[in-house]
Amino acid sequence: MEVKAGFRKSEIGCYPADWQIVLLDDVAVRGTGHTPSKGNLNYWKNGKIKWVSLQDSGRLDKGLIRETAVQITELGLANSSAKIHPLGSVVLSRDAGVGKSAILSQEMAVSQHFVAWNCKKPLLNWYLYYFLQAQKSEFERIAMGNTIKTIGFPYFEKLKIPLPPLPEQQAIANALSDADALIESLEQLIEKKRQIKQGVMQELLTGKRRLPGFSGEWERKKLGDLISLKNGYAFKSCSYCDTGKYRVVTIANVQSGEMKLDSCSKIVDLPGDLQPHQVLKINDFLISMTGNVGRVCFVNEVDCVLNQRVGKIVPINISERFLFAVLNDQAFMKCMIETAKGGAQPNLSSKDINGFEFNLPLNKEEQLAIADVFDHVNSEIGALNNKLQKTMRIKQAMMQELLTGKVRLV
Repeated sequence: MEVKAGFRKSEIGCYPADWQIVLLDDVAVRGTGHTPSKGNLNYWKNGKIKWVSLQDSGRLDKGLIRETAVQITELGLANSSAKIHPLGSVVLSRDAGVGKSAILSQEMAVSQHFVAWNCKKPLLNWYLYYFLQAQKSEFERIAMGNTIKTIGFPYFEKLKIPLPPLPEQQAIANALSDADALIESLEQLIEKKRQIKQGVMQELLTGKRRLPGFSGEWERKKLGDLISLKNGYAFKSCSYCDTGKYRVVTIANVQSGEMKLDSCSKIVDLPGDLQPHQVLKINDFLISMTGNVGRVCFVNEVDCVLNQRVGKIVPINISERFLFAVLNDQAFMKCMIETAKGGAQPNLSSKDINGFEFNLPLNKEEQLAIADVFDHVNSEIGALNNKLQKTMRIKQAMMQELLTGKVRLV
């Protein structure tokens, strides 16, 4: 492999000649943590010491971690192998959510599932954080185990990192931090739009708020009086293959408001007893009836067939777009979750779905006007989501370029 001018080859790859390749343990103090005995309430009750655990997975990968799900007491700290890690330490999950990382916003303890580094000169903690972020796929690849994937401590004892001069570390961290700030602002805006949508649609769908120009009657209706619910086909698992023409739409493909076919079982030929309604067409209306029940979507791809755990809704005497808004509302989802029967894998019956009651404007024009509001807000949220995904891809490209020295900022 040809080495680019100004670069040198090392055991961990090609990097700029003025970057060092160092053992992480030589530029940071590595530590871990422990879990105080769960059987002793005195180690946990009214604890004041923030303790990072696997319960905090959702708080990781967001730069600073400020809060923890659980706190431990001074007694719990003293009677375990847990220790306090300094403000600014970089923590990494080494199992379960392998490779997730964060920087401590204050002194905290961690569980044994984490590694923590207190950076020394010349290593900047924010540079290390972004380096670890860029290595997440590698961490996931090397993790071992069947039930829970884990990275053993010997790996971290030998971990080497590329080390740019300190001013360049700071420039890299600043650039990636700016990208993270933009991502966070987009996520907050999307969440705000969703909350506004929820409030507006709840008012419109209950008739508490009427759109200008409408004043006609509403009636309480059962869903079963307005739709025909069609069942899916019980495909045999032995008929699935990787190269089939037809994709089998299952509950995993019915997401909230959209159909996603990133992973989908396939079949080569259609069974002879397949019903016409089980061969899906664009804009067919689907509902999940098992697992995460009550999710609805429109079909957006051709050559799809319907699995028995997904139902097909055929609207009768109701605007399809208005019905889609009704079934995307939290009231419907809450009702379906509470109605579903079963333990680990809840199930909805046709009776459960058909029995749902809601308020219906009798004027079809009002139904369409409400659906227009729903579609407009969804369009705004969709555009913001597209912008968010684009920004996240740009950040990933930046990490690849900046953390390998292909692009220099200093």
